Amino acid sequence: MNELTKHSDREVRTLAARCLELIAVDAVGKDVLAQQGSVEALIAAVLDSEGKSADREGALQALQLLCEAVAACERCVSSSSVESLVELAKDTGHPHILKVIFHCCGLESGLEECLGCNGLTVISGLMLGNDWRTLEWACKCSMRLSIPLTAKKRALGAGIVSNLCALLTHGRSAVRRAAGEALSIVAVDIDAKQQALEDGCAGPLAAMLSNEPHVQLVAAKAIIVVAEAGREPFTQALPRLDAIAGDEKASALLRDSARRAAELVRWRP
Repeated sequence: MNELTKHSDREVRTLAARCLELIAVDAVGKDVLAQQGSVEALIAAVLDSEGKSADREGALQALQLLCEAVAACERCVSSSSVESLVELAKDTGHPHILKVIFHCCGLESGLEECLGCNGLTVISGLMLGNDWRTLEWACKCSMRLSIPLTAKKRALGAGIVSNLCALLTHGRSAVRRAAGEALSIVAVDIDAKQQALEDGCAGPLAAMLSNEPHVQLVAAKAIIVVAEAGREPFTQALPRLDAIAGDEKASALLRDSARRAAELVRWRP
């Protein structure tokens, strides 16, 4: 099947990629494909500079499913493909490529390779004016790339914080949620907290407290992180935080996060 992804006939290539995609839906199938070299075959198809976008689409669909498995990510990273995928993401902005990068960066070696090829700068650029699926996965990638303490400074320098703050008001809740989650990671850095406040994150985060419960949780956690650098801007969030904290229908985690956020905003030395 791997060899058929390189067949001269486009229909054969398409069907081969589709078969690999169907197998990769299953966890056992992912592991088997990883062991049999399907990761390398699909990456070759994706990176083929002479390939058509339609051919690439099928290979990407299979690859992004396959790389949900650690074994597949290990094969991807060991083949030194992360840098090439980052370049392709820069050129195409395809969400499936970003999803593969996200999973590969779950490995320390993949994370290091991505940071080493200016992955943060590329991801930051993809946070502007793209389809919502690309924006969502760009935010998720920025979150994963910013986990190391030293990377948080680099994320700030790449404009990640300002872009995340802008996406807190996006029309899609999936984007708002991903942006809030990433901000919570990057803003552990004190300078990133200050930048987030300067970019006006308080209002959007307060507004997110009126969204779906999973978005409310993200907003409350982000407030806890950012408010350490300035509590006054978040007083506007107190009515909603108090309401959520007292809502017996809300999950225990959400109520506790809202309570902690409210206590932090009210705290004065």
